[in-house]
Parts: sequence; C-alpha cells; structure tokens
Amino acid sequence: MKKLVIYLSFFLFSVSCGTSSPDQRLSSEKSPDSPLNRAGLPQPVYDANPGYVDLYWEAWESAWRHVKFDDGAIRSPFMDEACWDGTLWIWDSCFMTLFTKYANRDFPGIENLDNLYGVFYEGAQASQRIHIPDNPPLFAWVEWEHFKKSGDLARVRQLLLEKKYLQRHYEFIKNARTGDRFEGVDEPIRLNWGKLGSSWTGGASGMDNTPRGQHSGGYSSIYWIDIISQQALSALYISRLFDAIEQPEPSKFYMQEYEKLKKLINNYYWDSEDGFYYDIQKKKPYAKDKTMTPASFWAMLAEIPTPEQAEQMAQKVKNPDQLGGFVNFPTVARDDPSFHHATGDYWLGGVWLPTTYMSIKALGKYGFLQLADESALKMVEQQYLTWKNYSPSTIWECYNPSKNEPSTEYTRVARPDFCGWSALGPISLFVENIIGIRVIDAIANQVIWDTSSEFRHGVKNLTMGEINFSLITDSKILEVESTGDFVLMFNGRRVEIKAGVQRINL
Repeated sequence: MKKLVIYLSFFLFSVSCGTSSPDQRLSSEKSPDSPLNRAGLPQPVYDANPGYVDLYWEAWESAWRHVKFDDGAIRSPFMDEACWDGTLWIWDSCFMTLFTKYANRDFPGIENLDNLYGVFYEGAQASQRIHIPDNPPLFAWVEWEHFKKSGDLARVRQLLLEKKYLQRHYEFIKNARTGDRFEGVDEPIRLNWGKLGSSWTGGASGMDNTPRGQHSGGYSSIYWIDIISQQALSALYISRLFDAIEQPEPSKFYMQEYEKLKKLINNYYWDSEDGFYYDIQKKKPYAKDKTMTPASFWAMLAEIPTPEQAEQMAQKVKNPDQLGGFVNFPTVARDDPSFHHATGDYWLGGVWLPTTYMSIKALGKYGFLQLADESALKMVEQQYLTWKNYSPSTIWECYNPSKNEPSTEYTRVARPDFCGWSALGPISLFVENIIGIRVIDAIANQVIWDTSSEFRHGVKNLTMGEINFSLITDSKILEVESTGDFVLMFNGRRVEIKAGVQRINL
C-alpha cells in the first residue's frame, strides 16, 4: 500500500506539471518505432552555410534514436544520455533539457528531471538507476531555463511549494558527506563539505580524468570551485523562481544563501595575480591549486565575479595558449603540462559540449557577446567538419582540441552518436549564438534577437509558451509570422509583433 501511495503521489505531480503549456506536452503519436516528424520542430534557415542546418537535423535524428521507452521508469518516454543503458545521469539529464526545450512536444527532456526527483524525493522504485547522486546539482538553473521558455508557472509552484524538490536537493548537497548513501541510490556520495567548500572526485564532478588537484596531493586535498559555484547558482535560481511565483520570504532566504557563497568564493577562490578562480587547498593558508579549466566559469554563470574580474577571465578565452586557440574551452589550459595536444584524452584537454555551452552562456551574462558567439561558431564548425569529413560520420561525446576529430577516452575513441548533450552545439548554440536568437522569454512575452548577418537566416516554427512564431531576415526585411502578440528586441530595436504575418523594413 505504501508503494501505491508513493506512485500515485508522483503520478499526480507528473500530470499536473505536464499539461499547462504546449512546450510541455509530448505528442500522442510518439512510439518506439515512429520516425522523427521534422515538421513539428523549429526550422532553421542559414543561407551562409546550409551544412549547419544539415548538422542541426542530424542532431535531432540522433536525439530521436535516444528517446527511451521503459515501463519500469517513473515517466516514460524519457531521454537516454547515449552512454549507459539503464542509467540516469543528473548533469546529462539537466543539459539535455537545454536543447529539448525547443521541442518538448516531441522530446521528453524535462521528464528526465521528474524521474530523478521521483527516486530522490518520493522514494519511488524505478528500473533506471541513478548514477552518482552528487553529480553537479543543476536542477534549479535548468528548471528556470525551461520555465522561461514554457511559461509554466504551475510546474514552478509544484516544484517549490508542494514538492519542495529544489530546496530539498539544495539541502542534500549542502549537507553531503563522503560515504553517505541516498536511499534508493546504490552508490555512495563523494562530496565532503568543510569550512570553505567541498572536496569531490573527477567522476562525481563529471570531469572524469581531470588533472585538478595535481599541485596539492589529489582530488581529496582541494576544495573544488565548480561545486561551490553550482551551489551558489542553485540558490540564485531558487530565489528567482520564488520571485516568479510571488513568494518574497523564501526568495530572500535563498538570496542570503547565495550572497554568503558569493562572498566566500570571492574571498578564497579568486586569484588576483592570475585574474582567475581556482580550486583551493583544504589546509591553511588555502593556497590556490593553479590548474586552469572551464570549471571556473561556473562562478561566472552564477554571477559571482565583478565586471572587472569577468573581463580578466574572458582574456583567458582570448589567449590561444590558455582556453582559446583552435577551438575554445579545452578542458584544461593548453599551457598546462597535463594538456594532451594530440587528442585531448577525455578531460585532459578534450572539448566537451556541457562545459563549452555553460562557459559561453557565462560570457553572455557579462556582455561578452562577440566572444561568446565566436566560441559557439568555433564549436559548431568543428562539430560540422568532423561530421562531414571524419569516419564514421556522427556527433561525438567530446572533441579533439587540436583538429577536427573526436577526442579519445584514454586508449579508445570517444563515444559516437552522442545526442545526449552534444546536441547542445548543433541545436542550442546554432540557434542562440550563431543565428542569434538569444532569449525566448514567455514570462516577459519577449524575444531578443541580435544579428549582423546580411544573408537570409532565422528560425521558423519556434514556440514561446502558447505562441508559435517564425523569424526570418536578410538584413533588409524582417519577416515575422506569429499566433500571438509579443515584443521582439531586434538588435536593440523594440518591435511590437502582432498575431498574423508582418514584413518590416529594416
């Protein structure tokens, strides 16, 4: 009887959070053998390089092959991360919502999060096991991104007021200790919080063979910059989600949590000599472990640095000997002795879509839009040329930092057909940074599009809450078709869009 109550409770949550917007509803026509219906997805136009559009569709086709049906899952279908069958990864699931948000009528990205919440906080039994319970805690950030596009206030109220999933996960991470176990999850916790942060491991952080800690005695000897920044990111977005449902007191509490973490990060993790955040040693005087990786950009995504600090971090991306070069954001700086020039060898310089996407979004928050867009173009161009010229022709788990090939995972080539989070490049970075549709905000009823391209480009069949719209331009005419009214900020110019078809002279 207890299990029945648990399942019924979670089923009601799933239903109530799945019907309030068209972005949330899965097509009733989806089945394990059905082909991808491209007509239901956003349709990019990019005359400068139609090959990017071809890669975009390859990413969706690959992702479609990884829509998983499993009667033993709490919610089915859901997105398989393209790595291990029978396994749910927290940060993979979170990152996949950042491209499936463009097609939630057909791709069950947010359902992955519901499957995770069910095991963690409803005690539900599921056929899919959770791998690493203390994987990066990104729920609040990605729920905010999903909320912005869908406008699904009912889901936010359920998450925060009824189920309290985001608050409970924040507390779980805050109190995590090495060796503790989470009920319903087989593996132990690796986090171990101390006075100034937490130690972690490469596997738990997601950066499996990262060389971090190399100057200090290993992983357990340092406090990691990413986990404390991710915890600050969670507090920040829990606060903002509470604001969205007009709950000032809990919003204030989480903003206070955020400010405490922000102060701690700036006081101890910032290196003024190098102009960068680093991991720090656990023992006094808390010296920096100076291994430069994109993990430090979690602090920028969490809005921790001042504008002056952010400028210094951006310089590292412009430097071809550090986090710039052939393609930006290798997973360890190119001038680090551990950097593996030949292949990147996974996290010894390999280029990964989750850390690249996160870092590009962090740059954008601080106004480094040109650098963000250049970084996105490098990434998508590498994915495109690798897909076009390397055999087998596919989208890879991670990429070589020095040439248009996949990275290796130790002695073998990385995993193919990885959409999975590698779809973030051909889909999200293509739409947001190359075509330039930066923000789709159903709450503000506003779209922000920045572009200087003179050729014909744009996207048809986008959604924002209940509105379906298309935006195409050739720099002379702006063509808009929409089912509802909204505000378009086009290169800083405010354009009032009305339902119907409009042609606007630029």
